[in-house]
Amino acid sequence: MFIKDQKIYAANGDLLKEIHCPKKVSIDELTRNNRVSFNCNLCEKEVLDTDHLSEQELEKTLRDNPATCLKINLFNPMFNPYV
Repeated sequence: MFIKDQKIYAANGDLLKEIHCPKKVSIDELTRNNRVSFNCNLCEKEVLDTDHLSEQELEKTLRDNPATCLKINLFNPMFNPYV
């Protein structure tokens, strides 16, 4: 899995999601629900924390629902194809 040009791609190159938040939410505007998700205080949507998902879980989630909101840590090795 890798990120390029504000898009998340599967290891095989399939586009999974375009990274875009129309409200430009910051971490300060999220409330922790549990280990794997937050609630957005601006739009009330659930935001998944990619630090607590496996690559397989995230890929399945995005294939099932590409509109899923995500909190992405770019230092997460999941997004580095060279690790």
